[in-house]
Amino acid sequence: MWHTKGAEYTMMLLQAFFLAILQGVTEFLPISSSAHLILVREFAEWQEQGLAFDVSLHLGSLGALLVYFRRDLYSLALGASKSLRHRKLHAHGRVLFMLFLATLPIVCVGSAVVALSTAGTLRSPHVIAWANLVLAPFLLIADRRRGTRKIESITVRHAFLIGCWQSLSVIPGASRSGVTMTGALFLGYTRQEATRIAMLLAVPSIIGAGLLSGVSAFEAGSLPPIYLLITGVLISFITAYASIALLLKVVEQIGMLPFVVYRIALGVMLLLVLHAT
Repeated sequence: MWHTKGAEYTMMLLQAFFLAILQGVTEFLPISSSAHLILVREFAEWQEQGLAFDVSLHLGSLGALLVYFRRDLYSLALGASKSLRHRKLHAHGRVLFMLFLATLPIVCVGSAVVALSTAGTLRSPHVIAWANLVLAPFLLIADRRRGTRKIESITVRHAFLIGCWQSLSVIPGASRSGVTMTGALFLGYTRQEATRIAMLLAVPSIIGAGLLSGVSAFEAGSLPPIYLLITGVLISFITAYASIALLLKVVEQIGMLPFVVYRIALGVMLLLVLHAT
């Protein structure tokens, strides 16, 4: 009996360890973390670790983001504080306001998906395959059309359009960072600035997703073992931090091509596997 339970705990820990690495690596790269988690659970037939475990993964990724972009976030917060004190929109306060506007479209679209109960339908390998095949080429096209704009020049129109692109990420496989960077690149922002916009917009998105999962987990009233939650937070933090550093280096030196090639290959492979089964 003890050996059976010990084997179960070991398997749960190994699965949690792998999923945390997968979440951390794919959360910020333009390859869709939700798609990879869905596919692993679909084809490996692993049992769900529960919503509380998903929250721990979000917490780890969010922590990595906050630490890596702490200077940018501090400047935005300071700008917002100055804007409130002086009753005049400070430069960084203005950027923060634009990022808030850019978040509204995904909030509206995400709420509609939840209200219409279509989230389960979207979590399909077929949807993931076609989302990669259709949207990945746009990232490459946008990368070729990039300009010289910086985030400080963002306008209301640009914030809204980038937010609309980001709202496509409710489709698993679309990649939140991928579609956000696509929108920013099409509007003439540099690779580095498009990536920066996508990373800063990830903060409210991850917080929102984490809160929704947290509320659902609380209502469900069931928690996985604490060691799984700790594993989720720590491993996703470490791998997410490393993936942000990798993304910025690849984007600066190579561009979006490696991610586009990977996503198209993933989409084709998925369709072949699905057709064969």
